Amino acid sequence: MLNPEETNLYLKAKQAYYFGTPIMSDAQFDKLEETLRNEDPTNPALSIVGAPIPPNRQLQPAAHSMPMGSQDKVNSFDEFTRWHHLRKASMESFHVSLKIDGSSIGLYYENGELKQAITRGSGTEGEDITASAFLFHNLPTRLRHPLTLSVRCEAVLTKENWRKIDPEMKSNPRNIGSGILGRLDTKEAHLLTALAFDILEPKNIASAYGLDLTTETGKTKAMESLGFTCAPWKGGLFLEGIKSFFENTKTQRDSFPFWIDGIVVKFDDISIQSELGITSGKPKGQVAWKFPPEGSQTTILEVFWQVGHSGAITPVALISPTRIGGTTVSRASLANIENIKTLGIRQGSKVQVIKAGDVIPQIIEVLDTEKPLPEIKIPTTCPICEKPLENHKNVNGTQSVVLFCINPECEAKTLGKIKRFCTSRNILGIGDSIIETLVNAQLVTSIPDLFLITPNQMENLDMGKGVRLGKKRAETICKEIQDKTKKMSLPEFLGAFGTRSLGVRRATLMLQSNPTLENIESWFDGSLLEEKFSQEAGVPKMGAPIFEGLKENETSIRKTLEFVTLTPFESPAPTATNGKIFCITGSLPSGKKKKDYIHLLNQIGCQLVDNLTKDVNFLVLSDPHGPESSKTKKAKKLGIPLLNEESLLDFIKNSQTKS
Repeated sequence: MLNPEETNLYLKAKQAYYFGTPIMSDAQFDKLEETLRNEDPTNPALSIVGAPIPPNRQLQPAAHSMPMGSQDKVNSFDEFTRWHHLRKASMESFHVSLKIDGSSIGLYYENGELKQAITRGSGTEGEDITASAFLFHNLPTRLRHPLTLSVRCEAVLTKENWRKIDPEMKSNPRNIGSGILGRLDTKEAHLLTALAFDILEPKNIASAYGLDLTTETGKTKAMESLGFTCAPWKGGLFLEGIKSFFENTKTQRDSFPFWIDGIVVKFDDISIQSELGITSGKPKGQVAWKFPPEGSQTTILEVFWQVGHSGAITPVALISPTRIGGTTVSRASLANIENIKTLGIRQGSKVQVIKAGDVIPQIIEVLDTEKPLPEIKIPTTCPICEKPLENHKNVNGTQSVVLFCINPECEAKTLGKIKRFCTSRNILGIGDSIIETLVNAQLVTSIPDLFLITPNQMENLDMGKGVRLGKKRAETICKEIQDKTKKMSLPEFLGAFGTRSLGVRRATLMLQSNPTLENIESWFDGSLLEEKFSQEAGVPKMGAPIFEGLKENETSIRKTLEFVTLTPFESPAPTATNGKIFCITGSLPSGKKKKDYIHLLNQIGCQLVDNLTKDVNFLVLSDPHGPESSKTKKAKKLGIPLLNEESLLDFIKNSQTKS
């Protein structure tokens, strides 16, 4: 009988052949098939006619049966030690592995056969890439045991294969790999490598095959024994051992065959992880410890100005190409005018550039401040529509450091709002390049146009290099638009238009604070201009800018409403903690943002607000005993209790238990 590796090779070759991207010659395939028929004539793989995974499944929306969340992050040993201390983990051992910088995939097997591979997407829904996954290096399409289970892996482009595709290594391998996953024809999918990092076996029969899934170490060994490849790892480590693993990995970072950006630390005992639970989709028993950003010195060649969906004008520096973190960087963010002045950036300045979060190039220092160089010219008109720019006022009355284009017809703003709407509604398959092509072809000139385009109009779109969008992709996109937008709550609807200062979270908070806003007309009748009304809506001093932004988008909002059904807004169910109001200030130890807590607090009948007033019950901050901020001083003056993040989580957990 042929071993599983030979069966996998046969299936991969068959899949590649029918997608027009063969990985072996016809003679080699025929010989492999003949060997299979002679030595394992009852092998199910021989009964497959055509491609194992048909082309019409590729990139179709698909739901995860194993939710794919993310992990909390820390960026230093002090932050990791704090995370470790908060979990009272001094006596517990940990499993540590490399943090692979790729694209997360969910793999689903039935009786040992790969049935579906889905991109991470939103965590609950992604795109079906099973046809591509069949071709991944190191990915078994048949397991060594007939188990039904789910496996999470990272699809990565090794440095060797990165050079094959991009000899000058200008683009980063994660972006190239993600692009390969988004192809209908599965071209170059065989260049991706699958590295498994988690397994879920719901029937609990893995132990019958000698597999232990009660610890992270056991899970990793189980995945390896089933035929998966895992990233380098170690089990049974304590605090100092984890620190040594991190330092050694950071030193050897460039020697690994693929990109990594840190390490992943997990309680080895799965029962401890289960007891700690999950918050906002992030397991409390796991954390990613990220490497510090890499940097380089270079020179500013010129500065140009780009326009965002809100009209904000952002300076971007063109720099002498330089290598950072394995890629060539030729531009970097300058954030805003104030940042240019504070750093003393000038035309021709020698600067220090880092990759913020190992992703966004950012200038952090000017190295030749004494050298007389020409100043950066600040624009007075929009670089796209050439209309005048202005500074908005902040809620405290001071002038914003950001310039804004106030022309509602500006093409850059329109394009940005369309992109924002598609992202907000998680419309799969319609990336920036497709949106830009639709806008350039005048098929979409505003958000309501998304509801009017047809597959026939889209299928012949030229995506560059003579490639058409194609009928199937066009049909998928049109269906996605309809499915993701036909029903929305009012906060989801208003928060999707890119209105300045009004996202989904703020719209939700406003609606909770002032039920009058459940009527959409209340957003447009001028009520928000009234100080008392905006105060009751939880946005004192912000009512006017929100109203002005809504009025600018009113035509688009009302036209879009013709295609959308607004669902009733559901207020939190009454509980023992109903009415408690929280305010969060500063950075939290876990790295979570305010938005990560809004749903959790809503579930127990509580609110999260942005402004600290006498009505707030608790102020949450990193360290209640640390240096006092203005909000901390105000809270003490008002007699508002201070909580750290761990206390907030305990409050939520206890409230969930009571309800």
